[in-house]
Amino acid sequence: MIERLPQFICHDVLQCSDFSQLQKNLGINSSQKAMDSFIKNMDGMREYPVILLCLGEGIQCHEWIKYISNNLSNWTIQCHGLRHVKHDKLSNTELVDSLSTAKKRLEDAFGVEITTFYPPCRRLKGITRSIVQQAGMEIDGKHIHIHKRASKWKITGRLDFHYWSRRDMKYMTRILSELRRAQ
Repeated sequence: MIERLPQFICHDVLQCSDFSQLQKNLGINSSQKAMDSFIKNMDGMREYPVILLCLGEGIQCHEWIKYISNNLSNWTIQCHGLRHVKHDKLSNTELVDSLSTAKKRLEDAFGVEITTFYPPCRRLKGITRSIVQQAGMEIDGKHIHIHKRASKWKITGRLDFHYWSRRDMKYMTRILSELRRAQ
């Protein structure tokens, strides 16, 4: 029997630009296609507590904001940055400004307090705890790929996944099925 749910962490929410080649290969090349993929793949996750790692650039996607807002009873919002970029190219001042802007946009859009920054692409180079604290957040630099650790989620207690990844969602389906059987 499963004693506790894993910590589900969904990456790249509200992404509107800077799509990776893998995303483009899967047809995720616009904010509309990203949102459609999110709604389709997260439908089965509405009853579970999920930390959504959101990008501040996506607050203009009103339909996406509304869908997430309607599910905040189980979901929480945290910061994934302003855009899905490698932050190591920004100066310290630019990074603090970018993170502060993302935090404010997300807080204003959802009416929640953003406390943690989860860097995109697990890129911590140049991102220090001090810089993130200047933007009013703590940092979480972990990112445990579900497809590499799917069998170990009971040990780690954490599952990072990308809603747009077919491979990640295949593992999520299997794990959710296991959770439902155990209840």
